[in-house]
Amino acid sequence: MDGPCVPIAPQGRSGCPRSAPGTVPTRCRCPHLKHEPAHAEHHPQQVHVVGCGVLQRRVGLGGRWLVPGGGAVRGAGPPPVPPPVTPLRSRCRGPTWPPAPAAAGPPSPRHRPLPPPPPEEAAEAAAPVPIPAPPMAFPLPRPARPELPQRRVRALECGQGAVRAVRFNVDGNYCLTCGSDKTLKLWNPHKGTALRSYQGHGYEVLDAAGSFDNGHLCSCSADKTVALWDVATGQVLRKYRGHAGKVNCVQFNEEATIIVSGSIDSTVRCWDCRSRRPDPVQVLDEAKDGVSSVKLSSHEILSGSVDGHVRRYDLRAGQLYCDYVGSPITSVCFSKDGQCTLAASLDSTLRLLDKDTGELLGEYKGHRSTTYRLDCVLSEQDTHVGCASEDGHVYFWDLVEGSLARSLPVGRGVVQSLSFHPTLPCLLAATEGQVQLWREDSFQEQGDTEM
Repeated sequence: MDGPCVPIAPQGRSGCPRSAPGTVPTRCRCPHLKHEPAHAEHHPQQVHVVGCGVLQRRVGLGGRWLVPGGGAVRGAGPPPVPPPVTPLRSRCRGPTWPPAPAAAGPPSPRHRPLPPPPPEEAAEAAAPVPIPAPPMAFPLPRPARPELPQRRVRALECGQGAVRAVRFNVDGNYCLTCGSDKTLKLWNPHKGTALRSYQGHGYEVLDAAGSFDNGHLCSCSADKTVALWDVATGQVLRKYRGHAGKVNCVQFNEEATIIVSGSIDSTVRCWDCRSRRPDPVQVLDEAKDGVSSVKLSSHEILSGSVDGHVRRYDLRAGQLYCDYVGSPITSVCFSKDGQCTLAASLDSTLRLLDKDTGELLGEYKGHRSTTYRLDCVLSEQDTHVGCASEDGHVYFWDLVEGSLARSLPVGRGVVQSLSFHPTLPCLLAATEGQVQLWREDSFQEQGDTEM
């Protein structure tokens, strides 16, 4: 049987023992290799394999013809071109692939070309399609820059002698004024009307505060007493005696069940409003000099003393934190977010301190404070710090940058007390015998409507 050899075994297996030396071992059915050894000389250059129905030949390099399995075949020349291969049947492309070219003839109705479009439609189709411009993106409006009080709306002539302190109530609709004539007055500062006067102290009233429900008042005086008042009747409900000197400051807790007072006798005392016991429930005597200012948060008492220390009592943890400023402190306050404390001292400097670490975050200078006990405040959004001054002005600084933002000319005398509205850019400033109401420049007064 004549014809090319067809291998029937995978490459690399042992081949025919009759194969000539130097040839690729191949298991072969060719009768010529079995009976005529000379015929094997014609096979080394023509080793054929079947893969996917296509005959392949090996690539020759320098007389060696590579074969599967890493072997090589020496030959005198390139192998002859294999005969054409008949395509196999494909399972996914029809009977044969590639398909035979279609015979020339008229196109079938299914593939008949469409008639050309009218010239107008052709010109319109050829014209470039305009790309719509993306919608204009407007930037988001910036939040309004916090405003500061800069316009004096009215001045309240209190008729109490020198006004020692002025305080907004919890919602900012009313205020209290403490006079050197031993009286305490309740005002609507937005209308300029006096609502009630409270008399009961034996000496000038130095500080006052209102409860969260506006039902009670507490006040302190140079007569060494702390008084609890009924707002509606104007009667003294209770008087607390225990301080050894004049009482400089007083505050309610959030539930108005405890009154905290600070005195020149170097103590902070806590009084229970619900019991009849005359003694304080707790006495904090860590200060080495008079206590000038006291502020409360939900679980903390902040005090400033003439010994130059800011003390913070954490009532939940039972811990005392003390920061030394170096100059007698006249006023302290918490920031609205409760993360910082602000302290004013007699070296004409305001200091912003981190509440937890005591780190000095900022210093603010420009006012004059060397003799009197002056108030410091933070704006309703914690963006500015403010302080009263002995030169008759109120100064505001940017909290972050530390630059002077505004100076309000209140009067010629000492501005002794300040109170900032809890939610609005509104300021009360007490100087000599009057209290001035300052609002932002865009404020428009609307008759007798309440705020």
